[in-house]
Parts: sequence; structure tokens; C-alpha cells
Amino acid sequence: MLRKLFIIVLIPMITGIYFNMFNPLSAQVVEGGYHDKLSNYYEEGHYLDCAFKADRMLMKSKYKKDPEVYLYLAISKHQIYLLSIKDPQILLDNKEHKNAYDDALRNADYAKKRDRRVGEFFPNNDHLLKEIVYSGLPICEQYIAEERYTKALSYYRKFLKIIDNHHILFMKGVMDMYNNDAYNANEVFKEVFEALRTKTLTKDSNTEHLMPQGFNMYYDYLIKTDSIYFADSAYNVLKFGHKHFPKNPDILLRLENHKLQTDTITE
Repeated sequence: MLRKLFIIVLIPMITGIYFNMFNPLSAQVVEGGYHDKLSNYYEEGHYLDCAFKADRMLMKSKYKKDPEVYLYLAISKHQIYLLSIKDPQILLDNKEHKNAYDDALRNADYAKKRDRRVGEFFPNNDHLLKEIVYSGLPICEQYIAEERYTKALSYYRKFLKIIDNHHILFMKGVMDMYNNDAYNANEVFKEVFEALRTKTLTKDSNTEHLMPQGFNMYYDYLIKTDSIYFADSAYNVLKFGHKHFPKNPDILLRLENHKLQTDTITE
């Protein structure tokens, strides 16, 4: 009855806002790069200078299609964003970086697109893109908590432009359903559920928590939409989630409550 799956549910399950806590001062430079000036700025933690230099380079036609320059601009913006979490004054003093995180995502996408034909910098530098994505997960959690599902969906889409990750894809599907896009949601579910069945699901400890969260939200949505009509489908979704994440306490709690409610109805 998984085929009967319709729309999704997500009751925000925020377990605390978290941020990417890797040390900016130990940030890795671009592997296989040629631009020593950018590399030196970045390695020494001069992220404002690195971003300024990369931005100015991109104004010149000779660098306009250079993926390395876009990547340095992306990771510098990312580091500026991380620093601004601890010290918001950075953005007040440097207003050109007020959208540092969004700038990081956009330039990471540009870098990957411009490297697509040659493959000189990716996948060797995929870890830099992943770090950018990890820092954005709390932003999505906050939007979900505020029930601003369109905003959360927008970020999940941006993440998937620069990395491949089933966990994020699943949450993107959940947000599709919250935005009344059942077709795209079900396309996502087919892919993710097949990956679960064939044991080819993404392995990433930084994003794996999104899977049980997605199952719980899926179940909650179906029950909230129509607890009678979708009762069987919702229960099957939850059982499928429990099969793959048997120790998740929220899934276990919902299974127990569902059984109690079903027993009460049938009495």
C-alpha cells in the first residue's frame, strides 16, 4: 500500500538549531588549484580579502569561466557566513556580504557547472560543497518550524544542485508535498524508497537524521489530512520507516500511538 501514498506530513522535529562547527582557520584550500593568491588568502583565514579578490577576478573575461575562482568565492562567502554567526558585526561592517550564505550556494553552483565538461575540480573538491550544504540545514529546520515550507523547499533544491544526497532528496520530496506538488514528491519517493530497498542509500552521518524525520512528517501529514481514509497508508509508511530506522524514538512513539488509536476505534 505504499503505492497509495499521497501527500506528506512533517511536524517539525527540531532537536536544537545546530551550525557547522568546523574551524574556519583550518579550512581546506581548493585541491588542484592554480591561483596562489586566492589560496594564500584563504589558507591564512583572510576570507574577506579572498572573496574580494575572487569577485574582482570574475569581472575580467579571462576568468569568467574559471571554476576555481567561483569555488574560492563560494567557500570564502561560506566562511564569512560562519564567522557572522559568532560575530554578526561582520555583516554590519561589510554590507556586501549580507547574503553571504546564499552567495556561497550560488557560486558553488556556478563552479560546478563550469567544471562539468572537464571535471578538473570535481569530484575532488566535493567535500567543500558538502560543508556549504551542512551549514544550511539549520536554515531549513527553522523554516519548517515556522511552517514556511516553500522557503525550505527552495534551499533543498539549491543543495541538490551542488551535491547528490538521498537524505536531502527525501526532505525535498516532503517539502514538495507540503507545497501541493504530489507528482514531484512521489517521483522522489520512488527513487529514495528504491535506494532503501537496494541498500544504495547515501551514507552521510551529517544528513542521515533527515530520513526518520521525513518519515515521521510524512505519517503526521497523512493522519492530519484524513485520519480515516489515509490510516492504512500512513501506518505502512511508518512501518517502512521503522524497518530501516528501528531505533528512532519518534517513529516508535507514533507506531505505539497508532496502534492504541486503532484498537480504540475497533472496540
